[in-house]
Amino acid sequence: MSTNTVTDLSAEEWAGLKAISKTQHNTVYDGENSGTATTDTPGLGKTVVGYSYDPGKKTAEFTIKEKPASVPPEVIWFALGATVAHVSGAAARSY
Repeated sequence: MSTNTVTDLSAEEWAGLKAISKTQHNTVYDGENSGTATTDTPGLGKTVVGYSYDPGKKTAEFTIKEKPASVPPEVIWFALGATVAHVSGAAARSY
């Protein structure tokens, strides 16, 4: 599946990214800095993204493990970029 890396992501931004996705999309994280994030979207299905955040390097790697057939990976990466922009105050990035 598709993989992307976010760079220059502080620990505060990482916590904010997780908090926003939990609040806005009911995303469930099964680990603190690594594991899988699962979002169940009614009418579309389940999206599972593996993640690994390295606070020392300030990088987070994401891998789409499962997604609804009707959702292109670009939609997931766009949503990630928008959330990163929201927590960092930077312009939206596409991953």
